[in-house]
Amino acid sequence: MNLKIICMIIVSAVLFAVGGVYADQTPHVGTVTETINAANYIYLKLDEDGKEVWLAVQPMEVSVGDKVEYIGGVPMRNFRSATLMRTFEDIRLITRIKNLSNAAVEEKEAEDESLPQKATTVEAPTAGEIKRAENGKTVDEIYAARLELKEKEVVLRGKVLKINEGILGKNWITLSDGTGTAPDNKIIATTSSMAKLGDIVTVRGVVKNDVIIGSNYNYKVMIGNAEIKQ
Repeated sequence: MNLKIICMIIVSAVLFAVGGVYADQTPHVGTVTETINAANYIYLKLDEDGKEVWLAVQPMEVSVGDKVEYIGGVPMRNFRSATLMRTFEDIRLITRIKNLSNAAVEEKEAEDESLPQKATTVEAPTAGEIKRAENGKTVDEIYAARLELKEKEVVLRGKVLKINEGILGKNWITLSDGTGTAPDNKIIATTSSMAKLGDIVTVRGVVKNDVIIGSNYNYKVMIGNAEIKQ
């Protein structure tokens, strides 16, 4: 899978989620004029009322001539696909899309940062509210020592503030433990496991630094390939 695409999700967050929220919730409809399969992604070229639009989506049943509807997504400029050896001047990473020409196709409903998140209703923990994990670190400590911790395994105990499901095969879970100063008071863990909003969980994963998503988002630190324990 294209490393740049992987980095686009490692989070939101997905943004993990972390980052801003895209305000555009308007459904867009277009006709597929070209499809390109690339590793775990499909690139779709659409005709939207005469305008050419490129999307990158997770595998789905779609053919040239189908009409699709999508919402939001992550806009990218001058995105270079190493797999295709091609640069897209404008493209959008989409996780909410459905094929209007095939009612049997399951709607791709994984939430992304273009939509309001239920997690916004979860109250962040206060200082001292959450006990440090055994042999673990706090959010504040991970940020402070992020260079030394790069590509090293850490353990963190925190409260689940936000969940973005099924982004590039991972769940992006935003955690806070009451330490640190905004914006460095929460951290994203990408995982194949799942938790519930408001849960207090312990995660074990590898520290990733300076994750760049497109040209607009740069995250200081994330925890990748995390395992979750309640």
